Amino acid sequence: MQKYYYIIFISIIAAFAGLLVGYDAGVIADTKDQVMKLFQLTDHEWSSIACVSIIGALLALPITGVLSRSISRTRLLALVALGFIFGILLTATAPNVLQFIFGRFVIGITIGIASFTTPLFIAEIAPRNIRGSLILINGLAITCGQALSFLIGYFAHDINDHSWRYIVWIGILPASCLFLGLIFVPHSPRWVAMKYGMTECHKILRKLRGNNEKMINEELAEIECLLKQPTSRMSFRDLFTKRLFPATFIGIGIGIFQQLSGISAMMYYGPVIFSDAGFTPVKFAILVTSAIGLVNLFCTLLTLILIDILGRRTLLITGTLLAGLSLIGVYIVNVSSLHNKWYTFALISTYIIGYCISLGSLFWVIIAEIFPLNVRGLAMSLATIAEMLTSLLVTFSFLQFLHTFGLARTYLFYGLMCLISCLFVYYFIPETKNVSLEQIEKNLAKGKHARDLGMTETI
Repeated sequence: MQKYYYIIFISIIAAFAGLLVGYDAGVIADTKDQVMKLFQLTDHEWSSIACVSIIGALLALPITGVLSRSISRTRLLALVALGFIFGILLTATAPNVLQFIFGRFVIGITIGIASFTTPLFIAEIAPRNIRGSLILINGLAITCGQALSFLIGYFAHDINDHSWRYIVWIGILPASCLFLGLIFVPHSPRWVAMKYGMTECHKILRKLRGNNEKMINEELAEIECLLKQPTSRMSFRDLFTKRLFPATFIGIGIGIFQQLSGISAMMYYGPVIFSDAGFTPVKFAILVTSAIGLVNLFCTLLTLILIDILGRRTLLITGTLLAGLSLIGVYIVNVSSLHNKWYTFALISTYIIGYCISLGSLFWVIIAEIFPLNVRGLAMSLATIAEMLTSLLVTFSFLQFLHTFGLARTYLFYGLMCLISCLFVYYFIPETKNVSLEQIEKNLAKGKHARDLGMTETI
């Protein structure tokens, strides 16, 4: 048990990348009114700028997915730290909108690298019995970054007309912590086995597992068995072959539903949503958004504790159902005599709880577990591309959707999407609690149904 402290430590270091991703999402919400005023932007122009980072991430993902076979996970995380530092410098010092957009684009590229590299790395260093909890350290870091950003936005918003720059500058601190912390982080044992052989893999596993020779030998045997199987250079096209399609279908599907739940709109436009609901002025709306961020943070911590106890499917089904019913409740409140801003706040809070314990946290866990080792980086990048393409659609269309159909119908649409995602989880998502990555890969090779990929062998 003592050696788990070392694994937890290096998982926390890696999760600074997630903190940066979450902090950046909050920055967009915090700085909207000041940046629009400074650069004289319309709502449509701001929606386009909010999408720039997503476009950067989309461009980075397929390239990084291919490179993940050659470049170690730790070196990719070093690129994340340096990329954020450079992007923050460009954005915070922007004298005009063009430099601001370029800075957002650089940060987007970095987000693309971070989004799948961190859960991929943590999944590959984690013992199977606490793998879900360790991957969720990254999810906890993302929500912590969002909550921190909203709180800083509340306190810094009215300092002066350029206080948005201070909010952006603060992101340098976690980026520096990530870069310096990587000194203590080893390479992924599974990546080392793939590139340098089992002897080097054994050295890494000994660092991670201590003197637990039984666990080390079991992992080495599973990894070696899979590496002996004939493989060839894989491409995105190979992910749609009959053997890999069940995992690809799960990854793409859960990524799309994660964003169709409406979370990007809530994170990027939280102050707009709460202003529309009656929370004014803007600073008060930011404070209410920060309260939602704290709910998100608390529930991610709760999910981290429960995931390896209750399992993935229980949390996913319960959470998506709660999220869907909550948003439908918001619709009912806003079109009836019950209309009240605090009812709206309470129901959005339960929506966040449901989202957080399901799609918000577990998307990253599921895609880090279901793909074979030799295509894991490539496949995770594809699932993340699907997630970010949907995020791009939601982010770009939200303000127009809001102005055309009104807030109540917008909530109704996202609520229905949450309920449909509940059905998707029930029929297709496997339970992977306490199942080794290698066993999941064997099940995939045997052609098992998507929902049965987490089945363990019986004697």
